[in-house]
Amino acid sequence: MPANCPRMTLLGLFVLVPIIGFRTASADDAWPKTAELAAPEAIQAAAADGQFVYAIASKQVAKYDRATGRRIATSTGQAKHLNSGFLWNGRLLCAHSNYPTTPEKSEIKVLDPVSMKLSTFRDFGNFGGSLTWVLRQGNHWWCNFARYGDKNAETFFVQFDNDWKEQRRWTYPKAVISQLGRFSLSGGLWYRQELLVTGHDAPEVYRLRLPRTGNVLEYIGKQPVPFTGQGFAKDLHTGALVGISRAQRKVIFAGITGPSAPITHGPFIGHVTAGRALVWARSSKPGQYQLSAHTGNGHRVTATADSTAKRDGCILWRLSSLQPGTRYHYEIRLGEKRLATGDDYFLETTGSKRPAAVRLAFGSCAKEDEGSSAVWRQMRTVDPHAVVLLGDTPYIDSTDLAIQRRRYREFSEVADFRKLFRNRSLYGTWDDHDFGRNDTDGNLKGKQNSRRVFMEYRPNPSFGDGREGIYSKFRRDGIEVFLLDTRFFAATEPSPFDKKRPSLLGKQQWQWLRRELKASKAVFKVLACGMIWNGGVRPGKQDHWGTYPHEQQALFEFVGREKISGVILVGGDVHRTRVLRHRTARIAGYRIPELITSPIHSGVIKNAKAPHPALLHDFGKPNTFLLMTVRSNSKPATLNARFLDKDGQAFHEVTFQDRELRHHAPR
Repeated sequence: MPANCPRMTLLGLFVLVPIIGFRTASADDAWPKTAELAAPEAIQAAAADGQFVYAIASKQVAKYDRATGRRIATSTGQAKHLNSGFLWNGRLLCAHSNYPTTPEKSEIKVLDPVSMKLSTFRDFGNFGGSLTWVLRQGNHWWCNFARYGDKNAETFFVQFDNDWKEQRRWTYPKAVISQLGRFSLSGGLWYRQELLVTGHDAPEVYRLRLPRTGNVLEYIGKQPVPFTGQGFAKDLHTGALVGISRAQRKVIFAGITGPSAPITHGPFIGHVTAGRALVWARSSKPGQYQLSAHTGNGHRVTATADSTAKRDGCILWRLSSLQPGTRYHYEIRLGEKRLATGDDYFLETTGSKRPAAVRLAFGSCAKEDEGSSAVWRQMRTVDPHAVVLLGDTPYIDSTDLAIQRRRYREFSEVADFRKLFRNRSLYGTWDDHDFGRNDTDGNLKGKQNSRRVFMEYRPNPSFGDGREGIYSKFRRDGIEVFLLDTRFFAATEPSPFDKKRPSLLGKQQWQWLRRELKASKAVFKVLACGMIWNGGVRPGKQDHWGTYPHEQQALFEFVGREKISGVILVGGDVHRTRVLRHRTARIAGYRIPELITSPIHSGVIKNAKAPHPALLHDFGKPNTFLLMTVRSNSKPATLNARFLDKDGQAFHEVTFQDRELRHHAPR
């Protein structure tokens, strides 16, 4: 390497400190410096992923190799005052203005990392301030327009929709404005549902959140950071922060305090039986981690598991020799360092001699937004034994391995999501957006990457046949849930029921489903998947079981022929809540119910209110989920289905008795 080439100085990927339990960082917690890179262009901001570091100057962006610190290229194209940047869909989006010229004109510049050419992504013209940062969070764009000097209080933060139509705008509290001096706010990002912002020179971030009412952001406090104001971004490699030291011309990497040193995600409880349990987490530090679980009477079991780069740091502990119907508290250690412990770190095995009611929550279509967080909180309130995610959790729309992993990491960072699964089982299947593309089938290129990452981040009991697909099942006392995969095999082979038509589930999944469904002793058998089981959806959409009527018919006929009782269909996807009762009495022996629960987020699709002969109820409500309560020891055994909103209000409820879901000969 030439002597004049910048060189990265690694201080260690993370500063490790003992943590007693996990907590959200308080105003007194500092972000430690973990690494630095010398870069003459580190004047305005920085951004980074696992391979490259981008140092942003006013008129130019430089691209550095993260491993060696070598400068690879510099940008071309016109720029006057680049303020900050973030990586989105493989490109660098930079806030740009004509500062200090007036009137202020702003635009978003986009850098192609291959050609290194800067061009205009979005032109705001004179919007009333200088654009200092732009963010993408949930289904919205977020932009800050700065005013300076005695007009600092006029700085404003704007939420736009996908079409750049302004939705809301907020100003900043006096507690922040008073600390800015003659400059304004230089950088910002969403981090675990807080808005972190920086001033110009001070080594600190101001923690804010959106107010419940009014148009002034709420001030939480501030935290020390190892970079001196200016623009900063989330480090896509570690999930922490990357900023600059303008005086030293260095890119500065910051570690994470609180719930992530070195555990960055989780822990989450996975599949649990009477004697076994899966526990998942992700770590930023390779190594062997120990999980110890113990009861109040002294019974203790331990398991070790490795964190490796091959699995993106994901760890899966397999506990065995557990006692049935028992609560175990657990803790995680790396060597002698205790990383997770506390009263809310526990799991409960199944198999109680006197099983009470079993509660399962189902939901689909969630984002890293406040509405989804409110649903996670409400799920904690109703206290299910397990939660089943039906897909679009998260939204990814790519099969690129790095993008898949990044989106699962971002989704798993949400504080209320973490709290929910710290002591409740997480199960999941996928739908189109987390599989890789809207309304796609099994011919999607790169689907093995999607499967690989799903297996890394979801602690299901199994994944397909071990080589293809992700279908699986689990049982809790009187209810058994079959998690179907309606993506991996779809349209890739002829249907086993009609060779002239494509299959939705594929031959091997059909063999598994029929075998396991016939063998099931559960009173109620829930067949759950991401898509809906009927064809009643908005015009032109073919992404549902209605496109494969021969396979739906084959399922109903199998249920009738084998006299299988208690079948209930569950789906998501369509951003509406719907209840159907299929006219299957003659072929299945009873009318099979279908329950559609969607969305967890706020995006309702109005024109999905489509007619269907089996449709009983339809609701266009945001932030919803389904809670099933099964009482299998009562006579009759019952399954109660309650559709709840984020405030815990039940907007529809239906109860099924086992005797009405039994095979009856057609009249």
